[in-house]
Amino acid sequence: MMITAVIAAIAGLAGVAIGRFWDTRAESGRWRRDQRVRGYEDLAKEFYRYRASIRKCEVPGSDNAVRDAEVAALYEHHAIWNERLTSVWVHGSERVAAAAYALDHELSVLVDLILQPTADSDRPARREAVHQRFDDYVDAVRADLSLPHLLVLRTNSTDRTVPAAGRG
Repeated sequence: MMITAVIAAIAGLAGVAIGRFWDTRAESGRWRRDQRVRGYEDLAKEFYRYRASIRKCEVPGSDNAVRDAEVAALYEHHAIWNERLTSVWVHGSERVAAAAYALDHELSVLVDLILQPTADSDRPARREAVHQRFDDYVDAVRADLSLPHLLVLRTNSTDRTVPAAGRG
């Protein structure tokens, strides 16, 4: 009877130890996933803020004081963008980090073009390239999070298809 009690006590302690180890591993995995998801979402949100700031700098006819304020705001958004981008690089998967890097590159090219006081004939193509890289970023995030691929992200995009009504 004494042996049965000892075995039961050892089994109970082993069960608690194994359960605690399992919980710690599972919680660590959830924390890492939460960090990835938060970083992915924050970068997407900042993309839209940054894009709005870029668009304000594109408005023709602004006086120098207004333009200077818009450019200053653009640089503030750029700094926040870089913080969000770094978070994705630290916590994200290789595929998402690469897509974020490509998006960052296209945004930089567009900003450089906008800040030049020359003709803006390349702007529509540069804006489309930025939107394509953002779509690629969303595709990479969805794949990383094991979510199904979206057939439509932007209906006017050159490389996306729109499913027929009532399907998809």
